[in-house]
Order: sequence, then C-alpha cells, then structure tokens
Amino acid sequence: MGSYFLLQLKMNCSRDFALCILFGMEFTPANVIKANSKLESYGDLEVCYDSSGRNPILVPKNRINYDPYTYKRYLSTPPPKTIETKNNILLTSDSHLSQFVNAIFSHLNLDNNENYELKSVGVKDICKIMNPEFHEAIAKNITSRLANYQQHLQNLKKDFILIGYVRKSSGYASYRDKNIQKMVDNIYSRCKVDKCYVSYSSEAHSSIDSRDVKDDVETLAKLKNVHGNTQDMINVISSSKQKICLVVIDYSGLCTNHANIFQFVSDNKSIEKIIVDCFPFDCDAIEYNRRQILEDIDVLLPFNCRQSPRQRPKE
Repeated sequence: MGSYFLLQLKMNCSRDFALCILFGMEFTPANVIKANSKLESYGDLEVCYDSSGRNPILVPKNRINYDPYTYKRYLSTPPPKTIETKNNILLTSDSHLSQFVNAIFSHLNLDNNENYELKSVGVKDICKIMNPEFHEAIAKNITSRLANYQQHLQNLKKDFILIGYVRKSSGYASYRDKNIQKMVDNIYSRCKVDKCYVSYSSEAHSSIDSRDVKDDVETLAKLKNVHGNTQDMINVISSSKQKICLVVIDYSGLCTNHANIFQFVSDNKSIEKIIVDCFPFDCDAIEYNRRQILEDIDVLLPFNCRQSPRQRPKE
C-alpha cells in the first residue's frame, strides 16, 4: 500500500480503532472500553498519528494542539446535536473535493474499519462508504490543513531558515517568466519561506549541484523576490550555520532522481528537512527529515517517478 493511501486510511480510522491497535487488542466493544481506560491512566496523553503515517502514537495533548499539522487526531464519534446547526464548511478547490470524495468512498480493503460499510454504488461498482456522521469531520480536516501547515512552518522558523526552490524545465515556453514568477509568489505566500532561489532552465532528472553553473544572471533580472540561482542556493546552504528546511512545489520541483537528492542532503549537513508542497494537487504537503533520509534512501522513491506534468504555478 502506497504512503498516500496509508495516510488516508489512518485519517479515516476511528480513535477507538486506533487505541485497540496501539495496545495490541482485538477491536471489540469490550476492548474499546479497556483501551480508553488504559489511556486515561496515562494522564495528559492522546492517541494520534504523525506525518509518517505508520502506527498510532501517544503525544501530550498540548503538543497536538500546538502542531496539529505534525500530530493528527483520529476521528471521534461526534456528540449528538441538540439543535439543528448549519454546516458552514466549504470545499473551495478541486483538491478539496478530490480529497473529500476519496475519503468518503474507498476501494481499499477496510473490513476492519467500523467507519465504513459496503454498499452497491452502481450496477457493477461496489465501494466502501463512510458513515455520514463523520462527513463533517472529514471536510473540516481537509479545509483546515492549509492553516495547520502554515502554522507548522511558522513554528519551524524559530529554529530553521526556510529556503524555497523553484525549477523550470528547459525548452521553449512562451510564458516562462510569468510561470516562474507565479511559482515564486506561491512559495512565499503559501509556504512562508525566508528566501527563494530559481533554476531558470534545467531538467528534472539533472543533478542539483550541476544546475546553473553557466547561468546568465540576467535571466533572473525580471523576477521579483528571487535571491539567486541554484549555485547561489548551494553556496548559502553549504556555508550556513543554521538548520535549513528546503521547500519545493511538487516532487519534480526539486529532482526526479532520488539518489541525487540523497547525495545532496548527505553533502550538505545544514539541510535538516525537505518539504514537498502538494497543496494545489493533493491538499497536503510531505515532510522529510534528514535522519529519515540518510537511514533509508527508499523514503525518497516518490521523487523518482515523474507523473504527467502538473501545473506547479497553480495556487
């Protein structure tokens, strides 16, 4: 199961189900009571999952509230409504709608997930459909992700320099400057970076340290809020005494050769995090830590296979 679907399954799993997994219990009504009682005995801890999407973990409640982007709560059965209230949660983008539909209708094997039931959708199509009482919670989760993500980035700024990197493939592009500027603007507004560097014309699979060696500085003259090209960025990173968080839009915005990314991180000790912003497409971002990368190069495999081109200038 891919990491995206694993995260979807975690997000759509109930808190009670996650508690049983955490304590190694079979999911039954009696064990749910036991698991909740055991958690209460631990004091100010709550079950949640982090962005790695692996197993349920226990984290102090204050920590979850401080960084809800990193520590995500499981679905809880909503309390009964005593009066009818209007749902004002709006799905305002294609990625919002896509995420919501993928959460409500699932083709995965969810036999052990009590939030879903098997229903016939069409003549031949059978899907797992989520219990309607969780629909509002799912919509709220999706629409709050960007705000949680941006708060997470603001928290990172206390210890990190956030460096944005924008890359545009070579070849003819009549709106090259306009598209690059749009990506630069997006990475500032959405990702709250401190600086942004641009590779005006380079291939997605090319090694990062080989880019823009012969670049003419005049190519960046028309762009606003750009601090230099790839070589300028490398100089800053290699000489930095502060921890660096490198932020890119989509995987191809950095490199589609995962071995080269591994080497780049290995060679530059100040790079502690890489964040791949996929909000225009998947309403989410993926964060990689230095230790995670150096211990297992395979975590970078999502970079390795470029999908059909996605519009990175998209907001």
